[in-house]
Amino acid sequence: MKPFYFGENPRRLYGVYQQPDDLSVEKGVVLCSSWGQEAINAHRTLKHLSEQLAAAQFHTLRFDYFGSGDSYGESEEVRVERWVEDTVIAVEELMDNADIDEITLVGMRLGGAVAAKAIANEIEVDNLVLWDPVIDGHAYLKEYLTLAGFADEQHGAILRSNLIEILGFPLPLAMTDEIKKIEKNVYTADLPDTLLVSTAHDKSCNESFRVHLEQLDVSVEVAEFDLSPPWQKKGEFGSTGLPKLAIEHIVGWCK
Repeated sequence: MKPFYFGENPRRLYGVYQQPDDLSVEKGVVLCSSWGQEAINAHRTLKHLSEQLAAAQFHTLRFDYFGSGDSYGESEEVRVERWVEDTVIAVEELMDNADIDEITLVGMRLGGAVAAKAIANEIEVDNLVLWDPVIDGHAYLKEYLTLAGFADEQHGAILRSNLIEILGFPLPLAMTDEIKKIEKNVYTADLPDTLLVSTAHDKSCNESFRVHLEQLDVSVEVAEFDLSPPWQKKGEFGSTGLPKLAIEHIVGWCK
């Protein structure tokens, strides 16, 4: 495991590179996390996924978006479009430094939409894993606000005129506007072969999303698991058990 910074000042990003035993392999995976409390809850899961991918002989990179985690930038600077740019930079970083010619993107929740938008920005990606991706930005934001006890963003904990706080995480109103624009159409015909992983309790939207992708001629496999979603809080300290079956399926599909 190699923690490091990459990218150019003042947009330096923190990443963790997990190398395979065989450094000559030419396959890599970049992991795109979600936002806020979901990212905190899912950290252990994505770390374990990264380790299992490396054990399966993939070069693996997980990273913090600009304005989050240990990356440069302030919370009020976070934007979906900036995170799309960060994902492009992360893919280029892994491909250049590990001499990779085949890349897979894994996006969880909001990270799924970020990954899809990055692919629309014409980065070359061979495979895509969408883990409970956000396909309705309005519903996603409403769910977050409900968990925090707010009716809508205008009734959130106002920090400044352009910034609210949800579950302890500052969120610019400009980013809420970006999140609201996320819908199925974010996931376009540019997508490569796709694995849709579902651990959400409500799986009702999976079929319509699968149909949407197939109508775009995207090859898609749906894998549903009756597990506790790793991005949801569970237990007194917010920890969740590892969704091992889902992780094993992802690793096997990437092979």
